[in-house]
Amino acid sequence: MRWVFTGGSDGYIRRFDWFGSINGKVPLTVAQRHPFVDSVTRAGVLLSYWENEEPIVAGKPQVLHVPETTDDLKLSPVYSLAVQNQSLWLLSGLESGGINLQSVRHDEGKIITTLRKHNSAVSVLTLANDEKSVLSGSWDGIVYDWDLNTGQARREFPSSSGQISSVAFRPISTEWQDIRNTALINGVSGGRDKGLSNGVGAGDGDGDEDAPGSPAESTGSFDSLFGDNGDMGMGGEEDEMSRAITNGLGSDSASLENGREDQKTSNGDTIMTDDVTRIHTNETSGTRSGSTNGGLETNGFLPATSTNDPPSSTDQNVFLASSMDGTLRIWDIREPNPVAVSMPSKGVPPWCMNSCWSTNGNFIYAGRRNGTVEEFSVQKGIGETTRTMKFPLGSGPVSALTALPNGRHLICASFDNLRLYDLSENASKHSTVPFYIIPGHHGGVISSLYVDATGQYLISIAGNRGWEGVTTEVLLGYEIVSVLS
Repeated sequence: MRWVFTGGSDGYIRRFDWFGSINGKVPLTVAQRHPFVDSVTRAGVLLSYWENEEPIVAGKPQVLHVPETTDDLKLSPVYSLAVQNQSLWLLSGLESGGINLQSVRHDEGKIITTLRKHNSAVSVLTLANDEKSVLSGSWDGIVYDWDLNTGQARREFPSSSGQISSVAFRPISTEWQDIRNTALINGVSGGRDKGLSNGVGAGDGDGDEDAPGSPAESTGSFDSLFGDNGDMGMGGEEDEMSRAITNGLGSDSASLENGREDQKTSNGDTIMTDDVTRIHTNETSGTRSGSTNGGLETNGFLPATSTNDPPSSTDQNVFLASSMDGTLRIWDIREPNPVAVSMPSKGVPPWCMNSCWSTNGNFIYAGRRNGTVEEFSVQKGIGETTRTMKFPLGSGPVSALTALPNGRHLICASFDNLRLYDLSENASKHSTVPFYIIPGHHGGVISSLYVDATGQYLISIAGNRGWEGVTTEVLLGYEIVSVLS
C-alpha cells in the first residue's frame, strides 16, 4: 500500500503518500489536533491533487456543481473512486451520471474517456479482480457491468426505487455455502424472526425508530481500544514498520513483484488529516461456526495473504448490492434475476447506507438507521436475520461496515464512533459489552472503511457521499495489531 487516493465534495481528487503519512513526516498543528484523541498527531502527506471535471456534452443540459473558488471549471463532487492496482489509471464517478477514466502515473488527471449510461450521480464503483470490468451503482437505482476494453455496458442490473449504496463481489473461500434462493411474496421477502442478539439484546417494539445521533453520550460507558499498557504512540513501532515495509512483510505475491500495493478508497468529502492509531484484536482458538480464523499469526499482525492463494480473492460472477431503501440483492451475472432478495422487515427502517460480506462469503452484514447491524446467512436465506447487533442508545445510524481478514471481527461505523465487534459465538461470555470502541472519530457520518489485504491497516473516511448527515471531513489511518489471549 503506497498511496491513498481520496475524493471530496469540493470536486478534487487527492493523492497522499501513505508511508510518509504513517511515519510522521508532517505533524498536526495544535488546532488540528484538538478534535481528536491524543494518539492522532500526524498529518497526511499530500503529493498531488487534480479536478474531477465534468466533461461538457453537446446538446445535453448540464446540472453541475460549480465551486465558489473557481471561475471557469465545472467540477463534480467525488462520490466514488476505483483505482487500478498499479495506479496507472483510476475511475471517478460524476454527479451527472458519467464515469471519468483518468490517467495517474503519466499526465496525471487527464481524462481519457467518459463512460455514460447512468442518469444520476454515480455512488459506487467496484473493480473486478482482473481490472477489465467494473460495476457501477448510481442514485438512479441501477447497477451496470462495464467492459473497460470497449467502454460499453455489458449488462444492466435493475434495482428498486432506492439509490445504490454499496456493491461488493463475494469473497472466494474453501468454506463456501450454497446461496439459498429467497422467494418473494407480492414483492416482499419472507418474514424474519428477531434474530439472536450479541450480548446486548435486540430490543422490542422500538426498532422502527431512528437512532438518535448524540456524540456527547458516545464514549462514556464503554471500554476503549487505547489498551491497558497506555502506550499509543508510534515510537519504537516506526523502526519495526520501516523494516516491515523494506522486507515486504505481509505483502501478497503481486505486491512483492511490483514493490507496492496501492490503496483504493472512495469518499464524499474533503480530506483534512491522516494518522495511525493501533487497533488491538484478541485472537483465540475459538471462532464462530462457519467462519475462518485465517491461520497462524505472523509477527504479531493479522494473518497475511498466502502466496499460495488463488490470484482472485473474489468471485467475479456473484456480487451483493444494497440500496438506500434498505433492500439487499445478491446477483449472479449469469442469471437474469437476483439470486436472493431481502427487504427490511417490520420494525426495521427502510434504510441501508452500507453492507458487506463476511471473509468466507457465507454471511452478509447490513447497517441500519435504527443503530443496528443485521447478519444474514446465505445458506439459510437472506430473508431472515440470523443475528442482530444493537448499538447503545445515541449511537446513531450505522453508515459503514467492513470485515477483518481474520474472519472473526467486524468493524462498524455509527455517528458517534467506530466499534470492533467480536463475531465468535462465545464473545459474550468474556465481556458484557461485545465490542470495543476504536478511538479517533467522534461525531459525524463515516462514508467508507477499508482494510488492506494483509490486515495491517484500517482506513476510515468521514463523509456523507451526498446523502444526509453532518460529517467531519477527515480521513484517519490505523495500524491493526493482534494480541494473543
